[in-house]
Amino acid sequence: MDGAHPAEVRVTYCWVNPDGTCGTSVEAINPCWPRHRGDHPQLPELSHKAEITTIHKPWSLFNKIETVNNRILNLQPPHFLDRKPDTLDKLVHWKASMFRAFLFHFAITVLYGLLHSDYFDHFVLFVSGVSLLNSSSVSRQDIQTASLLLSSFVENFEVLYGKRHMCHNVHMLLHLGESVQYLAPLWATSCFPFENMNGKLVQLVHGTRHAGLQISANLSMVTRLPLMIHNLENVDVKQYCKRLRYKWMQLKVSCKIGENIFCIGNFKPLSLTDHWMLAEISQVTLQPCLESIQVFHRLYKDGFIFVSINYRKSQRDSSFVKYDCRNSVELGNIVSFVRISETNTNHYAVIKRLESSLPFHSDVHPVRHLHEIHTPHVGIDVVPVTSLLTVLFNVEVSGVLYVSEPLNSFESE
Repeated sequence: MDGAHPAEVRVTYCWVNPDGTCGTSVEAINPCWPRHRGDHPQLPELSHKAEITTIHKPWSLFNKIETVNNRILNLQPPHFLDRKPDTLDKLVHWKASMFRAFLFHFAITVLYGLLHSDYFDHFVLFVSGVSLLNSSSVSRQDIQTASLLLSSFVENFEVLYGKRHMCHNVHMLLHLGESVQYLAPLWATSCFPFENMNGKLVQLVHGTRHAGLQISANLSMVTRLPLMIHNLENVDVKQYCKRLRYKWMQLKVSCKIGENIFCIGNFKPLSLTDHWMLAEISQVTLQPCLESIQVFHRLYKDGFIFVSINYRKSQRDSSFVKYDCRNSVELGNIVSFVRISETNTNHYAVIKRLESSLPFHSDVHPVRHLHEIHTPHVGIDVVPVTSLLTVLFNVEVSGVLYVSEPLNSFESE
């Protein structure tokens, strides 16, 4: 490097990652779904404890907080969402996962019609941009579109909210697209798995002294559990231990349909009120026999619990689904599951097919994972349970039904 011009000197950090800047990801937890009240650019103003200097601002929902909270309390999230978003007066206690679920699936519909239109459209830019970067598969076009959306969000942020609310996390949004381009989608570089593991490690400490030794000893026991359970001779004890260890095994499994697909609950004969389904079932079997048909209301598949609309024993709603029908992806509402025992035993889902549209969009791009449902349904589909793709979030606001798709299949909500 002797005699080289200063501008020509390039620092190489390592051969594997020659550019430390491009090789460092922007962790999405802080700018997108923060863990502390005040980290996010907008949500603090939504709290009923808003500061006296902001409650009269056009973005404040101080006078509408009761309406917002009622909409949140009326949410019926699917079963796989561990934590249901709480009211905004408890915002300080929200976990990062609650922020994530709220921002992606509930915030736009809950705030629609309450937040001033200029600020609502601005917020849509944020949700649309981040959701693109957190999808299962992100194309170059998605990165370009998301960067435009987030750049517009940051550019107009100071105009709408003033310098007082500009913070480092707002600026970090400008680098999310570049981070995804060089590395991977946001879910692949997320710190949520590490945060989850930290929580599990804390549970291994039961005293105030020698925490490291406690973690080492208890972790060794936890890692040996699968082998210890496998070596148990008593079948009943082994099954009991497996049910304690695996959450899905705590469900009442009636039968196994396929790899990681199980019927949950009891089988019942087709009732008189469900005889209309015979005509629909003829789509998959020419002459359905009443005695060969049984119905059930819950299905476990690939980590999701699918539930029919006739199952009334839960405050959760996992009946809205995305499914494959005749090589086309549709949205629908599960009416029932049926088991047809003829030459072979087959299992089907009877689904009301729904017509939908994308109601929320910016000048650049719509929020493509959020759909408005148009009623009534447009038909009935009977599809094999293997055609069910995923469970949808659903939100009903002012008589209008919306459903939201999970953004990716790699991180649980």
